[in-house]
Amino acid sequence: MRICFPPECGRLLDCPRPPYYGHTVENHLYQFSHVRVRDLFTIPDLAVRAGVVTVLRGPSGCGKTSALRLLNRMTPADGGSILYRGQSLESLDPVVLRREVVMLAQNAVLFTDKVRDDLLAGCRFAEQPDPDEKTLKGALETVRLPKSLEEDPGTFSGGEKQRLALARVLLMEPPVLLLDEPSAGLDRETEEAVFSVIRRLREEGRSVIVATHARDLEQLGDLEVLLFREARLERQARLDRAEPERLPGATP
Repeated sequence: MRICFPPECGRLLDCPRPPYYGHTVENHLYQFSHVRVRDLFTIPDLAVRAGVVTVLRGPSGCGKTSALRLLNRMTPADGGSILYRGQSLESLDPVVLRREVVMLAQNAVLFTDKVRDDLLAGCRFAEQPDPDEKTLKGALETVRLPKSLEEDPGTFSGGEKQRLALARVLLMEPPVLLLDEPSAGLDRETEEAVFSVIRRLREEGRSVIVATHARDLEQLGDLEVLLFREARLERQARLDRAEPERLPGATP
């Protein structure tokens, strides 16, 4: 299964850009300056690096989902400035942006009554060629979903639907992936499979931003942590593989 990115030229700029997987301070994926989202939260001067796993933490209702939706213009900011790879987020075509910055919602959305067609729906939205059958089956294997391509996903459990949605997103090969509680409702084995996929994406140089309450975050390797505190997304920390599991803002 091929899920490598990036191509030599990006989709939002006409000129060549550096790879997504750099680790320099200057390699910012997003930059925020005095951003306000309704009465939910504010984001002062803050940067999200490219090519790493960034985790959003905070109590329920603090705005983690809204923060994710802010990144691909599904939720508007009410003030301040957001740059995506050096460009004003507001200046970018939202449809084109969402082909590059793809979000997997907490509650999986299915589009068709066949697994095959549901997997293809993402590629078609991204204006990519239809993958062959081997690639489709490989995507299901990657997310540990042993289902036929001809099955009706409407009969699947909640966890199975979430894994199907994750496979659909993987086939789109986005450079930036937004995950909202991606392991919610899944058993322990499947949760580990989801974390394995996230690690793989990071190793391929893609940026993953995930809102999660999952406690076993050390499985993801080195992490950047953004913490909601008193209606502000302001703290940046780092959790390395060798450090303990507890993150700032984690529930005991």
